[in-house]
Amino acid sequence: MTLGKIMAGNKAKKNQNFSQILEKIEAEGHFFQWQQKFISGMYYSMYKHVEKLAQEIRKGAAPGDGVNAKLWQVPETLQEDVLSKMSSPLKSDAHLITPNDLAEADEFVFCFSKRFGMMAAQFKAFLDETGGLWRTQQLAGKPARIFYSTESQGGGQETMV
Repeated sequence: MTLGKIMAGNKAKKNQNFSQILEKIEAEGHFFQWQQKFISGMYYSMYKHVEKLAQEIRKGAAPGDGVNAKLWQVPETLQEDVLSKMSSPLKSDAHLITPNDLAEADEFVFCFSKRFGMMAAQFKAFLDETGGLWRTQQLAGKPARIFYSTESQGGGQETMV
């Protein structure tokens, strides 16, 4: 018997096994169901640079692909007078995220600026509020992505991730 005949016989056997598995699934009433994914994108952006990047990333998750992507803003921790001294523009009208909003998402995208080798304090303050979700395993098994931006080329990107 040639190698080609052996391989063809093995392939036919695998196809037969696969067909039997599908028949068993159908007979037992199991079926595959595609679920819509809910991706929660959250960002902090003092000068709106990161916000613009987050909006572009959100556009990549097209609703026609079975994805519902929502963009949230992390609450500001600085007072208005401090922000005005820093020439910070007014915040956008994006919804402010709360820790409980994370529990509803299937996946996360974290977007923030980097300052002195660390994420913005506003974003860290938000993540610090999610301890209860981690303790109760409500975020376990949910993939997360991050992107961050720095002001300068040598801004310490290598220390961020």
